[in-house]
Amino acid sequence: MLFSHHPPFQYDRTFLLFGTRFCVRCTGILFGILISPFFLFFEGIDWWIVLIASLILPIPAIVNFTLNELGKINNSTIKRSFSGVLLGMAIGLAFIELFLGQYLMGIFIITFIFILEIIVMIILHKANVLEDFIKQYEEGIYKECQLTTKNTGHLAASAKNRITARRPTSISH
Repeated sequence: MLFSHHPPFQYDRTFLLFGTRFCVRCTGILFGILISPFFLFFEGIDWWIVLIASLILPIPAIVNFTLNELGKINNSTIKRSFSGVLLGMAIGLAFIELFLGQYLMGIFIITFIFILEIIVMIILHKANVLEDFIKQYEEGIYKECQLTTKNTGHLAASAKNRITARRPTSISH
């Protein structure tokens, strides 16, 4: 659950790579952040274009997530990853603005995205979905921690047995 933050019953929101689950939307966000420096090659882009892009790009991810959690749409891996890339590009634009010394614009973009997330939380709370959403994640994390602890304990005991088996029972001089 470390890289997917999804409990096992939501593994349809993840993909498996080298035995590790990754959240599809979060991976899209990271990819969007990574490709956003591509915008640096477009010199002379007016600030208002960056502003409009930064205001529009997060909307698909916010709407997709909210409607999915409200049960209004059936989501797909493609929708999650594409909306995640767009959100990541908006976050990347904020980082670029901060990097270029345009602090007000960078902070504005980050604040806007944060406000959108708060609005989503309010909508989910008003629809009596937020508490169930949080409870599902808490239960998933609790179960995952129990499994990890059980497996780690088993592995630790197994390693201890192997080490003990290799030790000589008595030391002779």
